[in-house]
Formats: sequence, C-alpha cells, structure tokens
Amino acid sequence: MNRLLLSILLLIAATVAGSWLLSVAGFDVPNLLSAEGIRWMFRLRPDEAMVTRFEVLVSLVVVAGAVLKSGLFNHLHELVPSSQRDAQRLPTLRQRRALWLSLITAVSAISLLLLFVCLPDSPLRSATGRLWPSPFLHGLLQTVVVILVATCAVYGATSRHLRTLSDFAALFYHGIQRFAPLLLIWYLAELWFSLLITLIIN
Repeated sequence: MNRLLLSILLLIAATVAGSWLLSVAGFDVPNLLSAEGIRWMFRLRPDEAMVTRFEVLVSLVVVAGAVLKSGLFNHLHELVPSSQRDAQRLPTLRQRRALWLSLITAVSAISLLLLFVCLPDSPLRSATGRLWPSPFLHGLLQTVVVILVATCAVYGATSRHLRTLSDFAALFYHGIQRFAPLLLIWYLAELWFSLLITLIIN
C-alpha cells in the first residue's frame, strides 16, 4: 500500500515536471509550473463524476468494514469448502442462526422498501409519481449501505461478536479506519488523471 501511494505521488510529480519540460521543448502542452498552471492547480476541484465515484468507494469501504467487524466475513469464509478445514473451525449453531436471521433481516428490509416504493402516493417517488428522477433513486446507495450495515449488526448481535455500543458504532467507521490509505490513493489517482487529461486535451 505504501509503495502504491508513493508511486501515485511520483506520477503526479512527474506529470507536473513533464509538462514544464515539454513546454520548454516547444511542444503545445500547458505548463503546469507557469503562473497560469499554478493558479489552475490551486483552483482544481473534484467534478461531479469524481465525487460520485468517491461516494461509491466510501460506501463500499463502509460495508466492507461492517462485514469484517461483525464477524460475518469469518463465517462466510468458513462456509467455503476446504479439505484442510477441521471440525473445530466449522460454524457453530449460534453462528448459523445469526446468519439466517441476518438474511431474513436483509430480505425483509429490501421487500418493505420496494413495497413502499410501489405505492402510488409514496413520498419516495417524484412529484409526478415517477421513479426517475425520484428521491428513491437519489438515495438508493445510502439506503443499501444502511440495510447492509444493519444486517451486519443483526449478525454481530446474534452471534455475540458485537457486545457493546462501541462495537455497534464501529460498524460505520471500521472500514474507514482500515482502508483509509486506499481512499487517499484513490483521491490522488483521480487528481493525477485530471492533470493528465488537462495536458492531453489542452
């Protein structure tokens, strides 16, 4: 992870320095080290597409952290057939019950959500009664994340893997803590891509 982060930083530095070298050599390339280029870099802001991609990544990280923190990942890993697995590593009765209960929770939540959306006067529809655009689709990603985290919370509580309020609160930020370098690498990679596109298009 550290090497990847360093590589992205070197790519950004090489892109900026390369723009200066190509500009000095007479190529029609914007010089990012010129006054105009520096002003442009300081005004550089994430566009809507970049924000959307980053939002999806953060959502995936939150869900992954909840799956890991709740112990659900270990249970699912134990379900994978393996000739080297002994009887002591098989899921316990409590774990199997927790898995079924969490599945029922997820299916019930999704079913109720879809049923609520199908109602003609549902507030999740647009003012004209359509699904696109509608509040339901705009908040679909966040809703799915909440359902999945709640499913992990049910599994963790039933399997006794989560015992305190701090454990339940950690479901929402455990992934951020664990995969924070990945988020930084993603942001820097998006920044480098924006610089590269600027040099190519302009």
